[in-house]
Amino acid sequence: MQLRWTSHLKKKEDKDEFKKHLLTHPLTLNRLTELLQQDLETVLRDSSDEHSFTYPAWSEYQAYKMGEAARLKKIISLVNISKEK
Repeated sequence: MQLRWTSHLKKKEDKDEFKKHLLTHPLTLNRLTELLQQDLETVLRDSSDEHSFTYPAWSEYQAYKMGEAARLKKIISLVNISKEK
């Protein structure tokens, strides 16, 4: 779990309680991770679609898609609370 999850809390007890809650109720975060993974797969698939090569501003389109993929990966990493960070 990334420290950012509990950075808004001051007391160690509050941080521990918050972590415990997240770790014992993972259903929502797990589903969110699945949805974000699906979005990432779509972005990566779209960026390599042959039709995208016909866009007049192909390089800008690719930059946008790669930025979108990078953001989704960052969010997936944040939401994956089972990993220690």
